[in-house]
Amino acid sequence: MKRLVLLSLALLFVASVGAEEPPPVLGGGGRALSMPAAAPPDRPARPREIVCLDTAATRAAVRDGKVRRFAEIGHGLDGEPLRADLCRVDGTLLYRVTVLDRSGRVRNLGVDAATGRMLYDGL
Repeated sequence: MKRLVLLSLALLFVASVGAEEPPPVLGGGGRALSMPAAAPPDRPARPREIVCLDTAATRAAVRDGKVRRFAEIGHGLDGEPLRADLCRVDGTLLYRVTVLDRSGRVRNLGVDAATGRMLYDGL
C-alpha cells in the first residue's frame, strides 16, 4: 500500500513537470510564428506575430537604412555570435542572435536592429 502511494505521487510529480510549456521559439527563414505576449491576469494574452526576413529582405532593409548591419552591432555582444536572423516582432525589427558566451553557455538574445540596444536576454 505504501509503495502504491509513493508510486502515485511520483507519477503525479513527473506528469506535472512534463506539463510545463517549453519557451517560445522565434521563426527563421521567412516563417511566421505566433506567441503570446505578457498580459495582466485580468486580460487574455494577445498573440505576437514574429516574422524572420529572408536574405534578400534583410539586405534591402540594410540598404534602405532601416537597420544597422549586424557586423556593426555584433561587436558589443558578450561572446561569439553563432547565428543572427533579422525578424519583425510587432512592427519592430530586431536581430535574433544565438551567442556562445565566455563561460561556454549558449544564450538567445534580441537586439534592436536600428539602435543596437539589447531588448531580450533569454540565457
